[in-house]
Amino acid sequence: MSCAKNALCFQKVANTSPLTGGWVFGGSNVARQAADKKPQSKLAAASATRIVSSRTLSSQSKSSSPQHVALICQSLEAALSFYEGTLGLELNSGRPDTKLPYRGAWLTIGSEMLHLLELPIADPAAIDRVLPIAVPDLTAVEARLRAQAIPFTSSNIGEGRTLILRDPEGHCVTLTQAVGRP
Repeated sequence: MSCAKNALCFQKVANTSPLTGGWVFGGSNVARQAADKKPQSKLAAASATRIVSSRTLSSQSKSSSPQHVALICQSLEAALSFYEGTLGLELNSGRPDTKLPYRGAWLTIGSEMLHLLELPIADPAAIDRVLPIAVPDLTAVEARLRAQAIPFTSSNIGEGRTLILRDPEGHCVTLTQAVGRP
C-alpha cells in the first residue's frame, strides 16, 4: 500500500521499522544546526538518505543506541511550525553551529533529539519513514491538531491510544501518551 503526501496509512505505519532510515548514528559532530546557506547538490544527494559518522555501525557495541533522529525537510519553517508549534517539542537553542552548508534545527524529544535538515529531497519515495513520539499530554496535542485542521487517525496500538498523522513534508508521525501520564 502506498501513502500519498499528507494521507494517513495505518498499514504502512504498522509494517515500517523506524530503523529502516532516518536515524543518525555517531559522534556529536556528525550533524549540527547550520548557517542560512543553501545545500550543494552533492551534499544534498548524499544527505538525503542516511548520515553515518566515520565510526561504522559495526564498530559500535551491542549496547549502542541511536544518538538522535534526523528528518529531511524542504521547508524548515513549516517543519518547525509543526514540531514546535503544533506538537509542542522544545527548540534546543544550545546546539548552534555554522559548520554545515544547509539550514537545520534541533528539537528535544524527552531525552532524545530531533534534527530537522533543510535539503532537497532526492528520492521522495524514501520519505515514508515513521517518527514515533511519546508526548506528555496526548489529549492536548489532539486538541491542537483538531484546531489546526490537521488530519489524523486515532487507534489503539499496544497499551494505549496512538494518533497517526503526517507532518508538512509527508513524514509519518505516531504520537502516544508518555508513560506515567494520564
